[in-house]
Amino acid sequence: MMRNIETVDPLELAAYVDDQLDVSRRIEIEHWLSQNPDVAAQVMTDLRMRDELRLALAGDEVPPMPATSEMARRLEGRLHRGQFFRRLRPLAAASFLLSAGWIAHAQLGGTVPAQASSAVPEYVTAAVEAHHITTLRAGMHSQPRVTDYDPAELLAETAIRMPKLPAGWSVTDVQVYPSHFGPSVELAVNAGELGAVSLFAARPGQFIVERPSTRHVDDTTTAYWQFGDIAYALVASAPPGEVSRAAGSLFDSLY
Repeated sequence: MMRNIETVDPLELAAYVDDQLDVSRRIEIEHWLSQNPDVAAQVMTDLRMRDELRLALAGDEVPPMPATSEMARRLEGRLHRGQFFRRLRPLAAASFLLSAGWIAHAQLGGTVPAQASSAVPEYVTAAVEAHHITTLRAGMHSQPRVTDYDPAELLAETAIRMPKLPAGWSVTDVQVYPSHFGPSVELAVNAGELGAVSLFAARPGQFIVERPSTRHVDDTTTAYWQFGDIAYALVASAPPGEVSRAAGSLFDSLY
């Protein structure tokens, strides 16, 4: 059972963003962040900067331009002013400062190799597979459905917060699946005009905010997005515009 914590020391927050905590403590801190949106917003901003810098650092090597020194000074100032990154390991901090040259280089007209790929995130593939499994189970009399949907219990046991379902939507099945980053949750839903859909949630291993994107995946129309540490996918057979609008409503319900 997850413990409720009243506060988190900045040192632990630094360890959280540096991936130095065990899974149980990460879940407790994520639950605390969900109840402290101001701190969570700062963590999300810092983690986004970290991920952008890491992404730039992963590309082809390009010498930093002199114009990047201002960005480096800003990052260094944040480290010294006691922000969440101030206790990151020296090597990680040095990588951040080096990577700043890449970001500024691109912003000032330099070129960064584009990573064109039609692949969707791994959790989207898992969501579509879970949707197909749920469809299969629905036709098997020996596989009873679980319709007792308790969002609070799911949050307490998995640290996954599900979006608020629109009026008229009803849950027809609830399943918890394993994933690379802990349990994932799938709801089978009767979504009115959208028909039978699946709403899937999992931890992809990063902390960002991305509004929904809609793609054709296998034989489905799937919208996927991320809110903090949790990624979501809405899997349906409806037209893309309708699925996209529904996904936008689910995304907004998380605020």
